[in-house]
Amino acid sequence: MPSRDRLARTTPPGEVSRRSVRLMTTNPQGEVEVELHGGPLDGWRVPVDPGDPDPWTAVISDHGQYPGGRSLYAPDTAGAWWWVRDLRPEEL
Repeated sequence: MPSRDRLARTTPPGEVSRRSVRLMTTNPQGEVEVELHGGPLDGWRVPVDPGDPDPWTAVISDHGQYPGGRSLYAPDTAGAWWWVRDLRPEEL
């Protein structure tokens, strides 16, 4: 079976796969949530703005390389949100 990364990246650019549709859900507060993949927050679900033209999210985290900093995640072309890197607190 291909890795998760391979499964999430098999859709041609501009197309939405069934997998990416399942990755976005709505929580009880009506916010759109995504599941994070890789990095220190793997498996966490966080709210995002699907209409944001710059769809990155930096989640405050004591679990990353820099405690008190943030873990940076961004969506790939299939809609899966992958870890990019950890940010120091002063980089915020």
